[in-house]
Amino acid sequence: MYKELNFNVGDEFSMSYLDTGKVDSGNELILIHGWCSNKFHWNPQIEYFKNNFRVVAIDLRGHGNSSAPNLGYSFNSFSLDIKSLIDVLGITNPVIFGHSMGGAIAIYLANILGKNAKGLVMVDGSLNIVEHETQLNNNQRISSFKKNNYAQEIEKRYSNFFSHMKNNTLGKRIISDAVKTPEHVAYGSLLALYRDDVMSAGSAINIPALYIANAYSPRSANEVKTFVPNSTFAQVVQAGHFLHLEDIEQSNAMLNTFVNNVSN
Repeated sequence: MYKELNFNVGDEFSMSYLDTGKVDSGNELILIHGWCSNKFHWNPQIEYFKNNFRVVAIDLRGHGNSSAPNLGYSFNSFSLDIKSLIDVLGITNPVIFGHSMGGAIAIYLANILGKNAKGLVMVDGSLNIVEHETQLNNNQRISSFKKNNYAQEIEKRYSNFFSHMKNNTLGKRIISDAVKTPEHVAYGSLLALYRDDVMSAGSAINIPALYIANAYSPRSANEVKTFVPNSTFAQVVQAGHFLHLEDIEQSNAMLNTFVNNVSN
């Protein structure tokens, strides 16, 4: 188990994070988890990359072991929180990994860092289109989430990620972690997922970017390029949404190829 550290983001909240690996290597990775997830869901990647990279994995505000203020659950706020941390840590040129909702936050963070980021990886990242008709459907989903039993709603949404698995031990563990997320955090983050304009943020990205889709995803390279024009597309063979935990070997190989390409 890695030693957890804490960083106070102003007077707003305390961010829990891990900082491990080769601190003076000049090669830095920032790992951002998804909705109702936490930094430990990156453990296979932390273990894989720590011998050659400095690896920082964070708990977003309200998630994992970070404290949970009442406000600030937007992609812009999440990314500014992370920017505050990496400034203090002296990280100047990272590759950013983001899973699911973390993929969208990674896009926002990459925008803030500009050329000071080496690359961006969206691991089955959340990409939304803010249009009127889509927004009406999203508003119905948000309303349904608010009305229903919180724990049951979380479990229902997360169960869909693991419906393809015969042995659902991983899914049960991930769901158990997810339901620990405070309700106001889950709801506020869900609003961001449905309402923050990822397409506009992604269109400004001009660093190397990789999107890794799960095996069952309908996403295509062309669709991803509408969000992040400067992106390449890859897809795992059998794993679902938590592909970096389901097929660790293939996921790490894809991540490693990209990271080495942008780091050399």
